[in-house]
Amino acid sequence: MMSHDQDDGELSLETDKLLQDISEESDVVGRHTDIDKSGTRSWIYDDVLDYIGLGKYHWILLLVMGWTNCGDAVEVLCVSFLLPSAECELRLTSQDKGWLNASIFLGMMIGGYVWAVFADMNGRRKTLISSLVFNAVFGALSSFARSFEMLLVLRFLSGIGVGGNIPIAWAYFVEFQPRQKRGRMLSLMAGFWMIGNVLVALLAWAIIPHTDMGHFNAYTYSSWRVFILVCTVPPITSAVLLIFLPESPKWLLENGKEEQCLAILAKMYAVNHGTEQGFNVAHVQRSQAISDISHDTSKMRHIRSMGRSVLKCRELFTPALARRTIIYTWVNIALAFGYYGLWMWFPELFKRLEESGRDDVSVCTSTLAGLNSSGEPDFGDCSEVGGSDELYINSLLVAASSLPGNVIAFAFMDTLGRRWLLAGSMVTCSLLVFFIWFIKNKLQNLILSCLFSAVSIMAWNSIDVLGTELFPTGVRATAFGFSLAFARVGAIMGNVVFGQLIDVNCTIPILLVVGFLSVGGLSGLLFPDTIGIFLE
Repeated sequence: MMSHDQDDGELSLETDKLLQDISEESDVVGRHTDIDKSGTRSWIYDDVLDYIGLGKYHWILLLVMGWTNCGDAVEVLCVSFLLPSAECELRLTSQDKGWLNASIFLGMMIGGYVWAVFADMNGRRKTLISSLVFNAVFGALSSFARSFEMLLVLRFLSGIGVGGNIPIAWAYFVEFQPRQKRGRMLSLMAGFWMIGNVLVALLAWAIIPHTDMGHFNAYTYSSWRVFILVCTVPPITSAVLLIFLPESPKWLLENGKEEQCLAILAKMYAVNHGTEQGFNVAHVQRSQAISDISHDTSKMRHIRSMGRSVLKCRELFTPALARRTIIYTWVNIALAFGYYGLWMWFPELFKRLEESGRDDVSVCTSTLAGLNSSGEPDFGDCSEVGGSDELYINSLLVAASSLPGNVIAFAFMDTLGRRWLLAGSMVTCSLLVFFIWFIKNKLQNLILSCLFSAVSIMAWNSIDVLGTELFPTGVRATAFGFSLAFARVGAIMGNVVFGQLIDVNCTIPILLVVGFLSVGGLSGLLFPDTIGIFLE
């Protein structure tokens, strides 16, 4: 009979050998595993994702979630393209246009937070499907609006759906990504926003210049209405595609559904490697870096009342998260004010430059084009709507010019880092906006607009990646939705300010854009470095 010392020695050798085998299997630096009392391997969630690796499953997921992001861009930007043609039929003033541009952001401000809380409570996938359908239904109904007021309300309701799509889609997507590839995969997903920009410009060019698409008694279903209806195709098809995808395994794990989580992880491994053989993860646990706030959240995870949303909001302002919540929210406001304050007005500015009939005017001096002696819009008889091809070609070029920015963001997101890309791009954007005063013709205006598009997309990519990494799983979608809700305030302010002042003195809104972008960009340097961190 062997002595107890011999038993302990052999057990120690077997344990050491088991740990060595685990280490040799791992091709990821810094993997953490534990052995419980029965000898079962216990993996940290992020290490399982690293073990699975990047593969076919992730590319399929990228296509579906990228298409969702593309659809969000189409829904947000479609109003700016329909305004030049809808203004005559609905008798829109510049102030009306400002409020129409702002209406979707007002809806997104409310929907972003409410849907995000539901996603943290009830799951990412089914909540995202619900918000996409909500968005598509009210987007389609808005194409039948007979008045400015009706269009305003329906675009607001559509915005409530879009507000849920964005934070949930990002929270869902990031929870499938291995740590070392996370930044680049998120950058690729962000690149689909550019595709949405290009798609909405192409659709506008293909549809809107055709004056009337259908007559129903005294009602004319104009081409801009058809354009709105077609723009609802991406969200509804995204909802259908999501039916075939699983719930976030990270969310399932955080909600005590480890078996379901493991089943999805095993499926990911099988798709990426062609077989489930070799996937020997029997137990998975949350990251050791998870803060106490996430632990506190788990104690209440089955509460299903709206009061939970207040509690989750309070969690964002606990000592562990308050600083990053405040900074992240402020930078979102600054970026949204600067970006959307200009971007939503680009088609209108191009139209006014075109109507001026001159090649020696600046953006500010052309803003009086199309006004009568009383300073009101001159609608005429509305016999010609939609604008020329040049208007839509210019908008298409501006949208497509964000491609270089996406490439740069993809290349440097995991090397230079999120915060430096964010700060550099926002400050550069502020300088570009400042040079608007020196623009003297349509070509120069087009070039400056394209540069603004290329640089600003890097800021959006960076802030989106940071939003998924700065907060723990229990409040990730809520934090994203909360910050984006306030970003919508910035977007609303930017559009309303432009609408109120564009016919009076456009110098003031331009100076405000410069200030918000520069100060917001420098504030981004206060963020921690999140390259390769454990996803809490």
